[in-house]
Amino acid sequence: TVDRRVVLPLRDLRRRLKSDPDPDIQALRRRLSALELAAERRIQARLAASAAGRAGKASRLAFAEANLRMNLDADYDSPEAAVLRQALAGL
Repeated sequence: TVDRRVVLPLRDLRRRLKSDPDPDIQALRRRLSALELAAERRIQARLAASAAGRAGKASRLAFAEANLRMNLDADYDSPEAAVLRQALAGL
């Protein structure tokens, strides 16, 4: 995963440089920290996009079924409505 390939090595290096008194090393450490944070944010964005994609389809299906129920009212449980519900589930 990106976490293991990118974030963890950056974090490990940043932590190893923490005790170095050299100002140039500390400047490098700050840059590593910014890269680590940017990589973590990318991971979070990817996870959020992945979850939104899955939840998005489920939400659209739930909305379409609620709309169908509202429009068909008592006929929602009819055999014809079952065909429509099946078609919606396939989208």
